[in-house]
Amino acid sequence: MAARTSFHKPTTHDWSQILPQHVTAEARAALQAQSHRTVSAVVPGKMFMRHWIVAEQSTVSVVNRVISGMIAVFTMIWAAGYATLGYNGHNSAHTAGWFFIAYWLVLHTHMMWLAPTMLGLALLQLALN
Repeated sequence: MAARTSFHKPTTHDWSQILPQHVTAEARAALQAQSHRTVSAVVPGKMFMRHWIVAEQSTVSVVNRVISGMIAVFTMIWAAGYATLGYNGHNSAHTAGWFFIAYWLVLHTHMMWLAPTMLGLALLQLALN
């Protein structure tokens, strides 16, 4: 049974006859066990998977946008630092562009091993320049 509410009185829908064939006791037990399985380490217990997936994806999306904004500002500061060291605008923009590509690859491909690699390359570039 499912209760739904909106701008009208609550309605109740019976989904028990939705399957065309009769469900055996074993199949019914397996179906009930699925509704009580652990969805993730964060949210255990009975949970609709579709709701959890949407919540998780929206959280990751918001976090990615915040991180993208922060790193964009830090990239501008990084490029400004290069400009104050005597580099021209082309070199600063070039460095900022590579830095943007580096963080974008890590953030959107989730290849976390790239993060220390790119950070090491950035520090090496600073040391050599």
